[in-house]
Amino acid sequence: MKLKFIYLSVLVLSTILSSAQNLNIDYNQFIRETQKNSSESGKINIVWWIPLEFWDITLKRNKTLSEDQIKKFIDELKPYSMFAVIQGEMGPMGNLTYVPLDSIKNSIVLLDNNQKKYYPIAYDQLDAGLQSLLTMLKPVLKNSMGQLGENMNFFVFSDQKDNQKRVSDPYVKGAVQVNILNKEYKWRTPLGTLMPLKYCPKDKEELNGSWEYCPWDGEKLILKK
Repeated sequence: MKLKFIYLSVLVLSTILSSAQNLNIDYNQFIRETQKNSSESGKINIVWWIPLEFWDITLKRNKTLSEDQIKKFIDELKPYSMFAVIQGEMGPMGNLTYVPLDSIKNSIVLLDNNQKKYYPIAYDQLDAGLQSLLTMLKPVLKNSMGQLGENMNFFVFSDQKDNQKRVSDPYVKGAVQVNILNKEYKWRTPLGTLMPLKYCPKDKEELNGSWEYCPWDGEKLILKK
């Protein structure tokens, strides 16, 4: 199973890289919606929430994968939610100093809708298949993004509550929040790119599927058929 997962991981990573210059609007929008960037002067703080849906969307873009292969890959990742983090500060000479992995790991906390705290799972406690995927990501990102990719760190959390509901569900109304080094990064859910489009009955404009009312005239939005 581990070798099969590694094979699928290679295909997934090649799909991400090969489609980077030729993405459709929905995919681009989904990537943007799942990323948060800090606006602090002289700092680079990027946090990317990578829910299970990211892998599902990415896999389905690879026409060489069968439905069975996609299902096996998704089943491996289903218990988890992942976050990618880059934290750095610009020096006086324009050089970037990155926050060490341990500093981020010791401060990162995931909070659910009830503000219950979850902490990252240690690497050696992850399934072998997921360990392989994370190990492969580092050199791939370094080759494609340089120093920025080399300093992108991945943190994996449980995505399963005792009641079988997900900790960070992009479809459920509420929010997904991560705190890192005393900073808060929050995603309002449901994510608009995963929801059916709505339109304003007054001016017929297509709007974000997660919105309930038109922000310009206050009309209740209608699902687009």
